[in-house]
Amino acid sequence: MASPPPPPNSHLQNAAKNNFCATSPSGQPETFTPQMLVDLQASTHVSSGPDKEPSDRKPLQDLGEGKLIRMKASSSRPITPFWAAVKP
Repeated sequence: MASPPPPPNSHLQNAAKNNFCATSPSGQPETFTPQMLVDLQASTHVSSGPDKEPSDRKPLQDLGEGKLIRMKASSSRPITPFWAAVKP
């Protein structure tokens, strides 16, 4: 039995979050930290969650949805690049 297709609002959300071709007017990404994302999420009143995707993305775009960003973060453990783990 096939799953029902996702609602149209889910398609809008997926298009926004899977946009890997974002651009910036200055040509440079804006630097974000994890805390900035936490603060941004706390300041919004747009409902979210399964089956709550808004049909109007404008409030989210006003918050920065679709912006080109660079995530500034650190890891508490070493990260091995995928190519270093590949054995010939």
